[in-house]
Amino acid sequence: MEELSAAEEDSADVCREKKDQMCPEGTFATTARRWNQVAGAAAAGSTFLVAKLTLLPLGATIGGIAGGPPGATAGFFIANALVAPLAITAGYLASRGPEECACFPRECSFDATQGMCRLDSSEESPSKNIFSNQLPMSGMKCALKYKKDNECSLQQCTAEDYAREALGQAEVFGIVGQHAANLYNCLSTSGSQSDTLAAVAVLPGGVNNTIAARNKIFKQAWPAWPEIQGA
Repeated sequence: MEELSAAEEDSADVCREKKDQMCPEGTFATTARRWNQVAGAAAAGSTFLVAKLTLLPLGATIGGIAGGPPGATAGFFIANALVAPLAITAGYLASRGPEECACFPRECSFDATQGMCRLDSSEESPSKNIFSNQLPMSGMKCALKYKKDNECSLQQCTAEDYAREALGQAEVFGIVGQHAANLYNCLSTSGSQSDTLAAVAVLPGGVNNTIAARNKIFKQAWPAWPEIQGA
């Protein structure tokens, strides 16, 4: 996503937003590793298959030599126990990209003082985007974990989150901002999950889907925004 490349290191090697750009909502400029989930999944899958085809026969053979049929059975199960950990490790290592300065998602955690889910506001350098630490990335919510009342995580918006009436002058559907304990950024141009602002190229009014254009919609669709901005 091009918007996530709006950062660069300055002369002091501090990761900052580029002079004429800003990170999208829910992200901040920092140096970290990108994750290649496709590469990780492929590596995990291939390692799992190879391990199944090699470790299990090898374990059974070694066990059989050492202890006959009972040993072969034991060797089989010991080898089988190693398959999943090996696959998980291979997937993890393959999915880790190189460290780079870019816009990365903020952490979502439970604020015990306020009793709600909030985004981490710490950063190496300030963001020019007023929604950088006010809203999660488009299509995401910082919400309580299932059956938990004091643990939060970044979660994908559900179809139910988008299936709400149009919000004010913004001409969008869904829910945005803090509602009870959860912080939402679940807006859609049609009320359907497939038309989330995270995926469409054009926003209501025929304008291109840019950070600045989305920010305008957030201000219109979030009833409490004027109050928050004035706090």
